[in-house]
Amino acid sequence: MRLVRLDTPFFSGSMRRPIRLFALAAVLVLIAGYALLPRTPTLTIRNERGRILARLACEDGRFVHRYVHSVHLSDVDEEYSIESDGSLRLTATRFDTLGVGIPYDAEGGFSKDGNRFVLRMDRRYRSLPVRVSPIPGHVIVTGGRIFPLSEWVGPGELAVLEARNIPRTGILTPRREDR
Repeated sequence: MRLVRLDTPFFSGSMRRPIRLFALAAVLVLIAGYALLPRTPTLTIRNERGRILARLACEDGRFVHRYVHSVHLSDVDEEYSIESDGSLRLTATRFDTLGVGIPYDAEGGFSKDGNRFVLRMDRRYRSLPVRVSPIPGHVIVTGGRIFPLSEWVGPGELAVLEARNIPRTGILTPRREDR
């Protein structure tokens, strides 16, 4: 077996430079390609330890956080949009009855739409910590699909909702994971 010395002209610094330049160019092309991928507004659900439990694609950039009011036992829908900067924007709250624990004024006004009351809002959040209700019906609604929070987090536990605009290839399909 013949050994090749590393100080021969074949392995000199002049040959290493094109290889380094090629590797650098390949990395830059990959980064640029990733950056140019179309982005999808995505709702990320984490547990209180920060572990990602689910990523839900919100194709139209909107979702509803629905829960059952503990006193009135009727649905309350909080309507959110995912903004380009990755923030959550609360745009409206819809509910069926007025009474204890139900707000009645908001910066965008109070109205009635059909049988439901509507508060128009414009509030932004980086994240939304939510204690999962033991009352059934605590869900996320997006794209015509309903995702019960109890699929990922137990009653009384914390779910943290965050928004991201990520490439479609990076969105996990919703699934139940060990808590």
